[in-house]
Amino acid sequence: MAGTKRHSKSVSSDESPSKRGRSGGAVLEEMDGNAERTPSRQRDEEQHDGAEADAPVSSPLRALNQPGKPAECGVIKKVYVENFMCHPKLTVDLNQNINFIHGQNGSGKSAILAAIQICLGAGARRTNRARNLKELVRKETSSGAAPNSAKIRVTVLNDGSDAFKSEVYGKEITVERVISLTGGFNGYKLLDEKGTEKSRDKRELDEMLDALNIQVDNPVAVLDQEEAKKFLMGKPQDKYKFFLKASELERVNRVYSNTAETLGELREAHDKVVQSLETGVRRVENLKEKYQEHCKLQDLEYKVQDCEEKYAWAIWHEINAKHEQMTANVEAYQKKLAAKQEELRLTEEAANGTTDERDEKTKHIRDLSAEAGEQADKKKKLQAQLKEILAPLKARERELQSIEKREKQTKRALAKEREQLKKLRDEILRNAGSHESEQAQKTEMLQKSETELSELKEKVDGLKQSLSDAARASEDTESRLLAAKNEFKHAKGQLNQVQRTFENLQSSGTDLMARFGGRVAKIHRMVVDAQRRGKFQGPVEGPIGAYLKINPGKEMYKDVVETALGVQILDRFVVTNDRDRKILNELRRKEGCGNDCGIYQVKQGARYNIPGPPVDGIETVGTVLSISNDLVFNCLVDQAKIEKNGLGKSKEESQEKLLTRDASGRLRVRGKISQVHFLPRGDTWSVRGGQLSVMSNDRKPRGLLSKDMGDAIAAAKDEVEHCHAAVSNAETKVDKLEGEHIQKRREWNTARRARKANDDEMDALIERIDQIRTEMENDAPDATADTSVQEGEVQQLEEELEKLARQRETFQKDHDQRQPELDTLRSEIDDATTRTEKAIEELQAAETEMTQYVETQTQNADALQKKRDRIHKYEQKLQDQEEECAEISEEASTRLAMARKLHHFLHVFENNRESCAKGDSVEFERNNIDPTEEQLENIQPPPMDKGVKQYETRLSRIKKRFEEEKARAVTFDETKEEAYQAYRQAQDEMKEKTDSCASLGEKKDALEKDLKSRRKRWKQFRAYLKQTTAIKFSELLGLNYYSGDLEFDDQTESLDLKVSKGGTQSQTKDVKALSGGERSYTTMCLLLAMGETLETPFRILDEFDVFLDPQVRKKTIQSLIHVAKRMEHRQFIFITPQDLTGIKPDPRLKIFKLRPPERHSQQAGGLTQQTL
Repeated sequence: MAGTKRHSKSVSSDESPSKRGRSGGAVLEEMDGNAERTPSRQRDEEQHDGAEADAPVSSPLRALNQPGKPAECGVIKKVYVENFMCHPKLTVDLNQNINFIHGQNGSGKSAILAAIQICLGAGARRTNRARNLKELVRKETSSGAAPNSAKIRVTVLNDGSDAFKSEVYGKEITVERVISLTGGFNGYKLLDEKGTEKSRDKRELDEMLDALNIQVDNPVAVLDQEEAKKFLMGKPQDKYKFFLKASELERVNRVYSNTAETLGELREAHDKVVQSLETGVRRVENLKEKYQEHCKLQDLEYKVQDCEEKYAWAIWHEINAKHEQMTANVEAYQKKLAAKQEELRLTEEAANGTTDERDEKTKHIRDLSAEAGEQADKKKKLQAQLKEILAPLKARERELQSIEKREKQTKRALAKEREQLKKLRDEILRNAGSHESEQAQKTEMLQKSETELSELKEKVDGLKQSLSDAARASEDTESRLLAAKNEFKHAKGQLNQVQRTFENLQSSGTDLMARFGGRVAKIHRMVVDAQRRGKFQGPVEGPIGAYLKINPGKEMYKDVVETALGVQILDRFVVTNDRDRKILNELRRKEGCGNDCGIYQVKQGARYNIPGPPVDGIETVGTVLSISNDLVFNCLVDQAKIEKNGLGKSKEESQEKLLTRDASGRLRVRGKISQVHFLPRGDTWSVRGGQLSVMSNDRKPRGLLSKDMGDAIAAAKDEVEHCHAAVSNAETKVDKLEGEHIQKRREWNTARRARKANDDEMDALIERIDQIRTEMENDAPDATADTSVQEGEVQQLEEELEKLARQRETFQKDHDQRQPELDTLRSEIDDATTRTEKAIEELQAAETEMTQYVETQTQNADALQKKRDRIHKYEQKLQDQEEECAEISEEASTRLAMARKLHHFLHVFENNRESCAKGDSVEFERNNIDPTEEQLENIQPPPMDKGVKQYETRLSRIKKRFEEEKARAVTFDETKEEAYQAYRQAQDEMKEKTDSCASLGEKKDALEKDLKSRRKRWKQFRAYLKQTTAIKFSELLGLNYYSGDLEFDDQTESLDLKVSKGGTQSQTKDVKALSGGERSYTTMCLLLAMGETLETPFRILDEFDVFLDPQVRKKTIQSLIHVAKRMEHRQFIFITPQDLTGIKPDPRLKIFKLRPPERHSQQAGGLTQQTL
């Protein structure tokens, strides 16, 4: 154990249980980790300290030395010395398991051990070879030249999971120690596996030794000659001390004893500090008052300098913030300019496209139009042919249906007659010659009539339903016909109104008011006349449409704006008070105005300021219209919300630019837009409650917003044509419904006649049944039966049925012959219809695409020029901002240099204050201080919590106070430096006493508690090590058929060895009774057992066999080799002056023999190299 620190580190690693096994030091550290206990538990432990102090720690021994384990990190691979002790140059390549080094006395065996100790951190005295390191440097050679330094290198393995900083040093670490006599480098170097220097820090070496568990100061790990002699020849007390020293229990106990002495000193110091506190407090207060009188003036001067510095920094911060903002603006403008330039480039590329595209689109439209016309003509011709063929076929189909119906009726009648004839004949045969035959026939007729009457009654419900359905269909057709007639009447009235408007426009010539209707023009003339005569109190404007024009470049939105405003707004008038409203209403009543010529009343005032569109590419009604009158403008803002009605080129583009989503994912529209009208027809979309809705517009605009009368007349003419088409469609619909109504009436009459025929037939059957019953009652029984009538009826029905069958076959044959021709015509008509619809659909798509293409080209040209103008403005603005930014940057640099100089001066000033406070005499002037550029660059701007104005006011106030104090300065009996020294000394003394009083008590109590706990754990740790060492000692003796035990006496501090041969207790005897060889072997087993808890990567034994006779020495060496080979992951180095002839080297055992010393015969010529 090399101290608790090393064992703590070795146990804390779970990566390598072989090396970091459960050593005694680990047990002690685990017990230290449980130092925090509850007060009750601590009292229980204190009560049982005496009983439990020596109780061994129960910890199962684990197999730490399994066969086949690889060599541990820290195993020595090579030792190199130069000018060290007796060696000029020596290299030793060690085996990773067993190494024997032998040679004559003076050959330098122990020098190798000393080199390992010195290179791995031990002091010179630990080697028992010198008092200091310089004495280990090789002395003069035979040539008379003494070396100036010695060099030692020890290379250790650094491979595996326990490696130390393998990413830095690799698989090997070389420690180099230089001992210089002339003042050169004298210290350690750590080299990696390639020999590259990585560190000269002694702490790095200590960390490496601690990580690899290398303990060269521990006698169990490195047993030199002196320690070996003491151990082999020592008394039981010496062995006990050796045990304590090897396990470092002695060092820990010594630390505890020092701690107890320190604890006593703490008690005394605490008492003295408590006594001196009161006097010190009064003395500090008095000296503080004296010193404050001296410091007031200098403090004010320092405050002045400090405020000047902060004022300078505040100015710099203000200018720098402005510069940063300006720089950010410049960068933003640069990014925007680059984006706009790229956008301009793309627009120019689009504008420079092929000129043939429009021609191709036009040609494509012509082709599609021609194809649609051809297919339509073809369809008409085919339909005419089909109609010609179907005309005679339909007549024949009706005849065929009549024949089939008659055929069915004849079949039913024939079946009935045949059945009656059969029954009659059967009855005649049964009643041949009977006078009751005629009576039987009448009975049969009565039954037949009753059966037919039952069948007719069953048809009554069906006929009623057919009659009801026909009546309802007739009524439905009649109602639709009435609605179509009303629609026709309305369309005709609309046509008349539009026709009058068109005629008024044509007759009025340049009268723009006529486009709003004849009554609007008359009302306008009446308003002008009333205004001339002063009847109105305020302004009266109207109609509203007369003040509206489309802004240049936005004519494409003309019809959409009219749709968005509505016709009912454009023909209205605007007043500002109730009196004018009543007068205008009276004028409207006289003229007979209905819904037209309406009135809006608004408050008179300045023109409203409305926002523009929220994004580029979107217009509003307010931005498209040019409104010449402020009153009309405000009225449209209030009534038509012209700033909230957006206009877009298409639905997709407008939705892409305006639609967005809020935090909850619901749709919303950017800006103040409430609804959007888009080209080409003025359809509308809007968002309500987060949902998107779209409404189509079927109303054609009237062109009331045209720029001149010609446009208005053209628009009115188009509307007249549109109304003509609507009247024609309505008239066609009426004609169609009238025909359908006539057909439904015919069907109703047919159903009514069928119902009447059924009723008549039922009445006839009832009358016949009554007649038969009367005849049966009156007829005599002598009548005879005759079947000739029935036979004649059956024959007649059969002939009629054959005739009908021949007619049906003739009709069917003719129909079948014409059917292929009909199918071919219908197929050709369907194909022509499909082609026509497809051509029309493609034609509409092509026309839409052409319209969009033309609009896009126009818009691209406008957008291109706008982009160029905008980029030019951006470039000019960017240039101005860059110039302004450069000016601000120059001013910021000047202010920064000024603030840094003030900061440096304040720093010198503060140092001067401290020097004056210490009693030094320092004089300085600001002009004499000249900082270097590097000093100024290292000064970083501090953060400021106030503005320039605040610091400026504060600086003025402090300067005024400083001048006042300077004028009132008085002469003191003592200097400021003397007063400060006295006050500072008293303050330090008081602080020291106060801190001591506050901490010494806590330290004292904590130290007492901790010391008691640690002494208890130290005893437990000692018991654990004794138990572990005794078990291993017995195992090692068993290798040579010995058995033994260790007797530790902690009271007398002695260690006795009990050994027996052959495993019998009767032969147990004290070590003193053993032979010298047996005693040395037993002691060697004890030494190995102690080292088992150490777990160092290597062990070195120097002159371990000096007291062994040849026979025991041979057996001991064989046992050592056997034990070492069982621990192949550990390294053993045995140093002996005796011969090793009987040992055979193998891959795991290596023998090094040093050359005999050359006494007084070394030749001149410098260093000689020896490699083992």
